[in-house]
Amino acid sequence: MSQYVYKLNEIPGFTHLMLNQSPNIFFKKIINITDTKTKNNQDYKIISYDSAYLNNEHVLTYGIFRSIVVNSVNDVVSFFPPKKMKFTDFHKRNPDFNNIIVQEFVEGVGINLFWDPTIGITGGWEIASLDDVGCHVLYSVEDNKSLRDIFMDIIQQKNMDIDSLEKRYCYHFIIQHPVFGLIKQLDQHELFLINVFEIVNTGDHTVNVFTVDYSGMKETQNFTHLKFPKVYHFTSYQQLNDDFTSIPYTTMGLHFTDNNGRQCKLINPNYEYVKYIKDSNMFDIDIFRHQYIYLCLRKEEGKVVDYLTNHYLNRKHFLFFKKHLYLFTQTLYLNYIYCYVKKEIKLSMYSDIYQLHLKLIHQIYINELKPVKENIKKKTVIDYVNTLSPEMLMYLLNYQYLDSSYMSESSVAIAN
Repeated sequence: MSQYVYKLNEIPGFTHLMLNQSPNIFFKKIINITDTKTKNNQDYKIISYDSAYLNNEHVLTYGIFRSIVVNSVNDVVSFFPPKKMKFTDFHKRNPDFNNIIVQEFVEGVGINLFWDPTIGITGGWEIASLDDVGCHVLYSVEDNKSLRDIFMDIIQQKNMDIDSLEKRYCYHFIIQHPVFGLIKQLDQHELFLINVFEIVNTGDHTVNVFTVDYSGMKETQNFTHLKFPKVYHFTSYQQLNDDFTSIPYTTMGLHFTDNNGRQCKLINPNYEYVKYIKDSNMFDIDIFRHQYIYLCLRKEEGKVVDYLTNHYLNRKHFLFFKKHLYLFTQTLYLNYIYCYVKKEIKLSMYSDIYQLHLKLIHQIYINELKPVKENIKKKTVIDYVNTLSPEMLMYLLNYQYLDSSYMSESSVAIAN
């Protein structure tokens, strides 16, 4: 894994801030500085960009200040991963997909664990979220727990000894806990180690943040019960495009990092769909009724447009239904290619419902296409899906989200 450095003093205005001088006007406009005090009476500043003023032009500069914590002696002690670029901008800077690390974009709440030498007499560990140091604010009213309580509970469950950690590092974790209302169903609380940073403060208030390769830490006793983001081995943007829509909905998305530390993310459209219907309280009879109406109307040309003319408020829902049907069709096509053409995945690896339709599509190949020396194309699968009844499509589009025993085998397997 490549290591890189974020040189904070190269951002205009940061050096003045660290020297207790007035930064430039633009720095003041785009950067928020929040004074905060913990329950232990430790004073901190949180430096973070104002998303209302941060545009694409400044993502690689002021976007570094996603959440930086400065202690009482003006040393940076905590560093959150920077803001991510748009995928299109990332692609332009990395057109050949060389030296790009692709990992799972983990769903959950981010938290930093860092050592502050100004705590007490000999120093101490502290935690920070994006907008809070100490994290004592009540997070779950039902459980009467703060984010700090939740983090410490998980640390204890994972048998993690904080005091044995390397104090010169800042550790960035993602917490997965039922109280966060995640899409993924959890059998137990999880803690992912996402990044490790070494923050170097010098006497002249120069601050450099180095990324640390933590691969060697995974097997140490402190981290054996933690989780780490899944790594994907894509070799091209074309492969990424082919496989992306088949990632299981329980995976939030993909995270990309180039060898200069620039980052971007892609949110999994399957995840987006489930989150949309969950956040909208749409797991009810009414939303399925609208989905069924859409699937019936699309059978006849022009009927969807006619319906939305008189039911405009359903337009947003219908767009999601259309997108979701496209994703299902794309996944079915790719599953056929991986199974019958590339022969990389056995038919038995798919769920029963996918096996049935893959077999039926293959019968089209055997009976209609093979005799005339043609192959299954995406258009073939689109035409096949269009022959299915609205009732069958209702089942195909929703069973995996409603069945808690559903496993990712029904989607294309991506090499890890």
